[in-house]
Formats: sequence, C-alpha cells, structure tokens
Amino acid sequence: MVKAAVAVRATVLMGVNSAVALRTTLQRSLNRKNFKLRDQSWHPFKTIEVRGKKEEVIDEDDELLKCAKEEFGEEVYKAITTSAMELNEYNPNVREPVQEIWNFKERRRATTTEAISFVLKQLKSCRQLKASRRSAR
Repeated sequence: MVKAAVAVRATVLMGVNSAVALRTTLQRSLNRKNFKLRDQSWHPFKTIEVRGKKEEVIDEDDELLKCAKEEFGEEVYKAITTSAMELNEYNPNVREPVQEIWNFKERRRATTTEAISFVLKQLKSCRQLKASRRSAR
C-alpha cells in the first residue's frame, strides 16, 4: 500500500515525528486526488527494450505522478515510484504488498544470509538468557 510504503520510507529519511505529520498530510491529499497505488486501472509504467529484453519502467509523463511530484516534492515522488515498482515486481496482476526482510542500517533488502544470521543470533541470545535464568535458581 502506498501509504504504508511512503510512511516507512519517510520514517527512515526524516525521523518518526516529522514522518507522522507527513503521512497524515499525504494520506489526506492523496485521497483527495483519488491517488490509489493498488488501483489496477492505474498503470504508471511504459515498456521499453533494454539489451533485447522488454522491461517496465515508470512513465514520467503519467498525470498522477506529475501531480504528486508537484504537490509533495521529489522525496515523496521517489517513494511512490519505488513502491509502484516493487508492487509491480512481486505481483503485477493484483498489486498486493509483500512482506520482505529489510536491512535498515544499509537501507536495502536483506540477503537470505543476513536474515539467517540474524535469526541465529537471536536464538543464541534467547538460549543464553534461558540458561542464565536456570542457573540463577
């Protein structure tokens, strides 16, 4: 959902307090303009050929995107276009959000190795905590 994606990206870029204010303003304005990222009738993409392969890229001439860029600025425009590309990448027919593991320190998707490493560290920490509680008895 565009609101959630914009809110997450805004929080990372701006901090929690100003992101809440931005999200509220953005939700009201986007609702007023009937801007719905998950609306399947809206297709802000164009197909181009890159090295013999067809790829979908954001159509810079899309009216809703132009409006969002003018009203909200470059950062929100980038968040919307990134969200649109991600939704289109995972499931272009339905455009449903997909949960993914995120590396917040490096502002990118986490690799499988990073995810497994994190889970193993958490498991080790949990086991150590349980062992220390047992020995304290």
